[in-house]
Amino acid sequence: MKVKYIQIICGLLLVLRFFLLQFIPLLDHTESRYGEVARLMAETNNYAVPQIDYGVDFWAKPPLSTWLSAIGVEIFGETEFAVRLSSFILGILILLICFKGFQFSKKQRWILIALILTIPEFYLHLGVVSTDMSLLLAVTLVIVSFYNIMFYESHKIWGYLFFVGLGLGMLAKGPIIFILTMPAIVVWWFFSKTKFIEIKKFPLVLGSILTILIALPWYIIAEKQSPGFIDYFIIGEHFQRFFNPDWVGDKYGEPHVQPFAIIWVFFVAFFLPYSILFILKLVKQFRTIFENKETLFLLTMIIWPLFFFTFSTSLIHTYTLPVVVPFAVLLVKLLPDLKIIKTYFKVSLILPITAVIGILVFTFKPELKDTFRTEKYLVEHINHQNIPIYHFYLKTFSGQFYTKGKLKKIVADDIDVLINKSKSGKEFYLIITKYDREAYPQIFSDKNFEELNSNRKKLLFHFNKN
Repeated sequence: MKVKYIQIICGLLLVLRFFLLQFIPLLDHTESRYGEVARLMAETNNYAVPQIDYGVDFWAKPPLSTWLSAIGVEIFGETEFAVRLSSFILGILILLICFKGFQFSKKQRWILIALILTIPEFYLHLGVVSTDMSLLLAVTLVIVSFYNIMFYESHKIWGYLFFVGLGLGMLAKGPIIFILTMPAIVVWWFFSKTKFIEIKKFPLVLGSILTILIALPWYIIAEKQSPGFIDYFIIGEHFQRFFNPDWVGDKYGEPHVQPFAIIWVFFVAFFLPYSILFILKLVKQFRTIFENKETLFLLTMIIWPLFFFTFSTSLIHTYTLPVVVPFAVLLVKLLPDLKIIKTYFKVSLILPITAVIGILVFTFKPELKDTFRTEKYLVEHINHQNIPIYHFYLKTFSGQFYTKGKLKKIVADDIDVLINKSKSGKEFYLIITKYDREAYPQIFSDKNFEELNSNRKKLLFHFNKN
């Protein structure tokens, strides 16, 4: 395949993914949660400590991704495009770092970009509101910088970028940046029999200071303004969540209890079709990989994160994302004859082609919008500027985002609250599940309750006595 065709395909894939930033609604729970945290940050102008609701600090993650999404909201308004744009830009930066950071031929570089871009896990997160793309940028900086210093004898700027990556990782997702990279480097150093003196290639003192200057100030500010953050985030999110899938201290989500070693299944599934080619080449060239320091390093950076998460039963498929870059680079190095990848590349286009078909289907069949796990279409016609909006029992983050923070919760155990609100005669909107609607017929028998909209599980009512 000629380079110009690869460039065209990559360009079309990026244009398509850019278009999808606005087309798909924010989905519950994870994406709409981070979207709402960013919207709140922009609205309240509180960039010190993220909030999950007004006056409720969000301790689960550091703020780098939220900062970037909040800036998007400041510029483009409270839209899906605004909160997703930063993930797309981070993805482009990752591709540029890989394109410039590896001394491949022009064709190999474009094959590398095409590989990364068509790995399902990467292409999906190229436009998702989460902390994962910022972490991947940090991991990529660490890997590419280390690679340049150790194997290319590149400019010393790469040595500083190594520590910049560690600092950004601390702001992206915390100490996990060290867990995902440093043990792998130590293991590689041991098995490659590299002399310890080689460590002098890195600006250890100035680099460490750089990492501290990037990350530490925010942690100090966060703990000062929100006491208890460090204990929850470091001990809870990094140790309790890993070792205890039933961790009761989780403030923001539900445990993702998975079978032992499920991370390997995620890796194979979300890196298709290349994961099959990778396994075949790995088996065939197993011995030569260990004889070459470069390929051994890349393999270590792939195996270590997967091995680490093997022992965690509380995880999701996004935990495979940090291995995207070393995986793609190693595959290029294992394929001196790049023709073999042509077939796999064609198969990899199934995902974006499916996305195009999905766009067409939802365009001509708007009733299918109900299949999305979001309350966007339930509340999109609400006049929420001056009229209260209530959610009976648990409100959703998508409902919170699309009502611009106006959605308030009515506790399910206190049905009298709802009765009193209707007796007061003041106009309001109410979101309620169909099950709860049937459970309290005495309320909705009031003719002043008008059903405005519904989806598979919920109803939207408008109460107005006038």
